[in-house]
Amino acid sequence: MAIFTAANVRYHLYQIPFVVVINAAEYSAMKSVIAELKALVRYHEEQFRLAKRRQFSPSSEKNENYEQFALFFEVEATADSKESEPALEEITYIQCKW
Repeated sequence: MAIFTAANVRYHLYQIPFVVVINAAEYSAMKSVIAELKALVRYHEEQFRLAKRRQFSPSSEKNENYEQFALFFEVEATADSKESEPALEEITYIQCKW
């Protein structure tokens, strides 16, 4: 990294003081560009936040509304536990290789 000496003060290249002179039209144009870029950054930050929320938020299946799931649990509650399971059938087949 380059080191410059000015009046017995040592400056690194990124620390050199400088002055830029621009006219009012350039200044207002730069301010409007900066404002547009800030708005764009805010928009993208919001989109990123929404995407993270969609990706990592709890799913709708985990809601605490028990009444919606009552239909599914009703079958289990009314089922006769004394009934036996149906017998399993064994199915065999022969595969022809052409």
